[in-house]
Amino acid sequence: MLGITNFLNPGAFFLLIPILIILMIILFRNFVSEDFGDKQERKKFRLIMLLTRTLIVILLVVALAKPFGEVKVSSPGEPKITILIDNTSSMSVMDTSFMPKLKAELEKEIPVSIRVMSSGTKSDLADSLLSYLERDSNLLLISDGNVNYGTELGDVSLLAANLNSTISAINLESKEYEVGVYIMGPESTVRGLNSSYTIKVINLGGQEAQLMVRVDGEEIINEATKKTEFTFQREFSEGEHKIISQVSAPKDFFPDNNVFYKTVSVVKKPKILYVSNSADPVEKIFDDLYEVTKASQIPDNFNDYYAIILNDMPANVKGVDKLADYLIDKNGGYYGNGLFVIGGFDSFDRGDYKGSVLESYLPVTVGKAARKRGSSNIVISIDFSGTTGSRYDVIRDPATGKIIELKKEDSNIQSVNKALAASVIDSLGPDNNVGVSIFSTQSATVSDLQPLFRVKKDLIDKISKIQQPPGQSYFHIGLSGAYALIKDHVGSNNIIIITDGNTGSEEIRQQTLDAAKTINSRGVKVYVVGTGRNVDESFLKDIAYNGGGIYFPADQQNNLRVLFGEPEESKFGEVFDLFIMNPYHFITQGLMLDASLYGFNQVIPRTNSLQLITTQHGEPALTVWNYGLGRVATLNVFSGNNNLGDLMNSRNSILFTRITNWCIGDPQRKEPYYVIIPDARINGIVDVIVKSDKYPTAEDITFSRSGENQYKTSILAKATGFNQLLGKEYAINYEQEYQQLSMNPELEGLAAMSGGKIFKPSESKEMVEFVKSVSKRNRVERTTIIAPFVLAAAIIFLIELALRRIREYRLNA
Repeated sequence: MLGITNFLNPGAFFLLIPILIILMIILFRNFVSEDFGDKQERKKFRLIMLLTRTLIVILLVVALAKPFGEVKVSSPGEPKITILIDNTSSMSVMDTSFMPKLKAELEKEIPVSIRVMSSGTKSDLADSLLSYLERDSNLLLISDGNVNYGTELGDVSLLAANLNSTISAINLESKEYEVGVYIMGPESTVRGLNSSYTIKVINLGGQEAQLMVRVDGEEIINEATKKTEFTFQREFSEGEHKIISQVSAPKDFFPDNNVFYKTVSVVKKPKILYVSNSADPVEKIFDDLYEVTKASQIPDNFNDYYAIILNDMPANVKGVDKLADYLIDKNGGYYGNGLFVIGGFDSFDRGDYKGSVLESYLPVTVGKAARKRGSSNIVISIDFSGTTGSRYDVIRDPATGKIIELKKEDSNIQSVNKALAASVIDSLGPDNNVGVSIFSTQSATVSDLQPLFRVKKDLIDKISKIQQPPGQSYFHIGLSGAYALIKDHVGSNNIIIITDGNTGSEEIRQQTLDAAKTINSRGVKVYVVGTGRNVDESFLKDIAYNGGGIYFPADQQNNLRVLFGEPEESKFGEVFDLFIMNPYHFITQGLMLDASLYGFNQVIPRTNSLQLITTQHGEPALTVWNYGLGRVATLNVFSGNNNLGDLMNSRNSILFTRITNWCIGDPQRKEPYYVIIPDARINGIVDVIVKSDKYPTAEDITFSRSGENQYKTSILAKATGFNQLLGKEYAINYEQEYQQLSMNPELEGLAAMSGGKIFKPSESKEMVEFVKSVSKRNRVERTTIIAPFVLAAAIIFLIELALRRIREYRLNA
């Protein structure tokens, strides 16, 4: 049955009423003459005429309304393929000799074009893909899939999927023998800790290689091997240490990556105070890593401790009223002191925390949060600034580090942002109210807040059609524009800003952080999704932190489902798993948890807190915030018998050290002097941080003040090996390009994300079939259905005319 939406001109139906009224008047006056039988017969015939003429009018009006149907039409499309050849240095060891034959085989069936992308040691594969990605296109990569510069491949795969395009790749084999080496492990640790380091050997061709590893001059490995991984553990003494790994083999294509240098800075164990009323296995973790003092209450003098841990303690623990000054630590510089509160049967909702002094320090309050779908208002703010339209690549003189050229590079990264916004909308529950704004130098509204289930399709379509000239990144204006859309709405109010965070203005940065903090103070949380080239994650995390939200990289934005979905409520005593909500915080970065737990305390995160880990159903598990300069963390999940259960196993126990280290902050901050210089790559920039009561001096280096007795600068990494500045050792290694010399294992998943596939070099027929299948286009065409209605009206009229003639013939017979 046709609905009102199945007519191109539904307004024609308004003609029915006046036409039918006129029809009735004319019918009873003129359509049947007075000599047409007796009065009863004339009345009967008038009713028949009224019915037939009404049907005729209705049919003609329906025809004027232009009814239509939708027909699905399938066409082969334009099957063609663009082959993109990676020309970076790492590709020199990969076999691409099949290319001429593959091109010839493909050209027999479909049009083929070949383009060369990237070069030298700069693997900006994703950026190059953006230059060739168009709607309904099919790209085939001849590449190892490794990226060390620019946009992430995941961003491009997401865009390809939204453009109905595919990115496929050839599974390449190596053609050269090549060996190299690199070291993985912590750059800093504490005295007495047994730290683990892994030596990774690059070995293309599987030949026997000679591996040598020295730690502080002591040779710990020297053997001929075909193994690609070695692990050793070492308990270092306090101070600076050096690790050198070297590999050699008879056949070696790149000599640049045969030596790897690593420095390890070891500080003395920081002091912590552990407060508990009973023995707990978690004590062993703290005893191994820190200088621990155990007590059943907080002593009078505790300022020497970097952090205090309360393990399942009630709110009235003695000394808790003194924690405010301790956390703020006005003399501590950038960091205050730390507090880590572990839950259980005697704490939080079971330990009289509600309304207590202790609760005032915590990022959570005691209570049960209302959890239902449809209560969230969300404004998505999309960055359409110049940083997402074009950029300048800085070219430096390798010898001096001076800028010698600014090379402008254009991109269509705005399309990535639009595709990401569409993906974010897809991750939101349909009953949320969603609005969209865009910004560059000014903010503009794309759509006011409306229920998503009503406008989702139109909203995504609107976003895809946005055209915006480039401009400066005024993030604070973007936040203000989004806030204007949401400020008058009642409920859970949230802003999701999509941006790369790049700006050259410190003033804009500060205004943005101030805006995020102000907006959050008015009950709105600011979430940030990072995308684009060279994402300034540090700044974006600061925005999220000040806005009371979470930072998500582009490939993690689906975590928004947990925030704005309809999770099932966990029940005390029933098993549940943990979900890492924010994977880019210091505590959770790279963390993998595999714990089944049964108990939790009923708490509600405060407005300015960060939820890092939740239960699988969304209840808070690990929540953190800053109390002044102090750092406070609460862990309120446990096992059913009031112990920490699976969290204590070897895989999960690192969570406790991560939390404690975050609460401690800088383990040297109570020291009067230190220098921090991370290891770097040649021709890269090295950041230097110095704490000193005097301005630091070094030849040809200028420092800027960054905090209380703290200074910073940046230097150019000029030559590989160990270097020294202000008495601090740091290492410089070969380019990242020579560390990634085999197929990227993530390439298959990234291809699948766009609908593409991984092929063997010999599978030309399969490639052709794939391209033809994905190139088929199905479209829905509207076909007007007018003729049947006009024909029906004509038939009724002819039948009526025939009946009149027959009647007249009988009367005149």
